[in-house]
Amino acid sequence: MLTGYGSLLPDALQFVYFKLRSPWLTALQRFHNFIHADRARKLKPLVGIVSQILIVVVIILAVKFIL
Repeated sequence: MLTGYGSLLPDALQFVYFKLRSPWLTALQRFHNFIHADRARKLKPLVGIVSQILIVVVIILAVKFIL
């Protein structure tokens, strides 16, 4: 649950940046824009599909061996 709140923090700080235009938030805003850039869309869909399948397999194996 804590990680969920932590993942929302950059978006909340982006809201603060747009309201205050504080110079100390400029670097964070640049980083935020970099993360959300179109470069992620240029990845081939195969990479996403394969990585999701691998994650599901790892979770299934972990649950199987833990229980």
